[in-house]
Amino acid sequence: MKILVTGSGGFIGKNLTTHLSRVSEMEILCYGSESGDGELELAVKEADWICHLAGVNRPDDEGEFKKVNTDLTRTI
Repeated sequence: MKILVTGSGGFIGKNLTTHLSRVSEMEILCYGSESGDGELELAVKEADWICHLAGVNRPDDEGEFKKVNTDLTRTI
């Protein structure tokens, strides 16, 4: 089973991927702020499950909040 974890570099994402990596039947696909858009599209197509944990809670501007929280969710 392949599980895509968005926000894999954040606190909850790191803990989830660490836990899931202990299960041998699971392949973890990580997507974080350093990942590119092309990676997301491929990972979504491959994934059996998606744990969408990516988000910004203290953005420098409102546009960043919309881009990461709203637009990324729509893209997925």
